[in-house]
Amino acid sequence: MPEVHRIKVDGPSGKETAVIWNLQAPVGVSHGTNHRMDAMLVQFLLFDAGFCDLADIDGSWQQRSQSFLKAFEAAFSGATTTPINSRGVSQDGIVDRMQPGHTSGSISHLEYKMNLLNRLYVRKRRKTPAPASGVEVTDITMDVMVNDPNMPSVLQSELKRKRDAAGL
Repeated sequence: MPEVHRIKVDGPSGKETAVIWNLQAPVGVSHGTNHRMDAMLVQFLLFDAGFCDLADIDGSWQQRSQSFLKAFEAAFSGATTTPINSRGVSQDGIVDRMQPGHTSGSISHLEYKMNLLNRLYVRKRRKTPAPASGVEVTDITMDVMVNDPNMPSVLQSELKRKRDAAGL
C-alpha cells in the first residue's frame, strides 16, 4: 500500500518540508513484493511520465510493466538536466521503498525512483521552473494527484484514505 513520505526540498526560502508518495514494499518482477496498490501507483507515475499507456495501469506487475520500468531506468541512467535535474537512478529493475526522510540511496547516492517519479509529476504541473516550495509540492502530490482523472478510482480511494489518515 502506498505511504505518505516526508522529505526536505530546496524551496524559495531554503529547506522546506514536502510530502510525496512512497511504497510500502518494493515493486519489480524479480525482487519486488508487488503489492497491487504499490504496483498501480508506480504504473500510474510511469504513465504520467510517458513510459506506458493508461490501459497499462492495472496493479498487476508482469513483464510488460517491467519493460516500462526498464525504459524509465534507461532514460535516467545518469545525471541529467532534461526534463529535470537528476543524479540518475539505479538500473536494477526494481522500485525500492524510500527510507524515511531520504530521496537517494545511502550506498549508491542515486536518486530513488519513487522520488524522481513524484518530482516528474510535480514538475509537469508547475507553471514556473523556479524551485517549488514544500507546500506547493505537497499540494500537487496530495491534492492534484489524488484527484487526477487518469488515476484509477481504486487507487484514488486508497491514496485519499492514506492522506486523510496522515492529517493532510
